[in-house]
Amino acid sequence: AQDGATIITGRVVVAGNAHVAALSNIKLIGKNLEIKGGSTITLNALTSVGENLMVSGLSGTATLNLSKLASIGGDVEIMNNQTSTCIARQRSRTQHWTC
Repeated sequence: AQDGATIITGRVVVAGNAHVAALSNIKLIGKNLEIKGGSTITLNALTSVGENLMVSGLSGTATLNLSKLASIGGDVEIMNNQTSTCIARQRSRTQHWTC
């Protein structure tokens, strides 16, 4: 993402931990968010994904933190991960975990 950008209008593919820092300030992704690997994925600013959220290829002890994600316009697909994947997201003022 460009310095200072908070919106990406297209599709985003996270192919591992190295991509996470570049996306740390992104609040909105207009199309799909595809997470395809990594061990610690934290996107604390992200509030909205316009289309689908897809998570695959995470390592056995992976954590995925989408604590402010409030809206997903399409489907959520969690598949082909080495172990149970927990996703943290905030709903209202409480934290919810889905494993």
